[in-house]
Amino acid sequence: MRSRDRAADEDQGEPSGCLTATARFVVRHPKKILFGYVAVAIWPGFFIRSEFNAAFLWAFQYLSAPILLGLGGLGWARRRIFLAACDRPAAYWASLFVWPPFAVLLSGGLALQANALLPPQRDVLIEGVVAGRSISGTRSKSWIVDVECGGRVRRLEVSRQTYEQSRVGERFSQSWREGPLGFCYVWR
Repeated sequence: MRSRDRAADEDQGEPSGCLTATARFVVRHPKKILFGYVAVAIWPGFFIRSEFNAAFLWAFQYLSAPILLGLGGLGWARRRIFLAACDRPAAYWASLFVWPPFAVLLSGGLALQANALLPPQRDVLIEGVVAGRSISGTRSKSWIVDVECGGRVRRLEVSRQTYEQSRVGERFSQSWREGPLGFCYVWR
């Protein structure tokens, strides 16, 4: 088996043992990798409120093609190396088609983090008239207030208290921050 791994490495133009160690880690610890990615991708949802679904729409628009092509292309290009390190080839093929779309779905959290943590940041005062209110979710609720400002309706995820104080047709005014990706957020 060891010589087969080295032959696969050499076929791909990689130094012997270098990528095989990475491939073995990926194949033997998929749950650790999945848990790490999920943890990094969902933590912003607990600490940051933003324009409703703005991070996910941004991520889908700008990150879906690079993620799908990058992960799918890497998995396909290095398939011999991964298959040589894999005990269950069917699991590899299944993950090659399941993992990239799953990574795209979770990339909204990464976009939210980037928007909140990277410069430049600027303070924004969102002022306008409340055009609508809604509650999203069943178990974990998000309170949404639609604010018409500057000819545009912004769907803002707000605290329950702000939601209860907002009435359709009344003025709305709150300070938010806008990050480099162009959507507004506040820390919870």
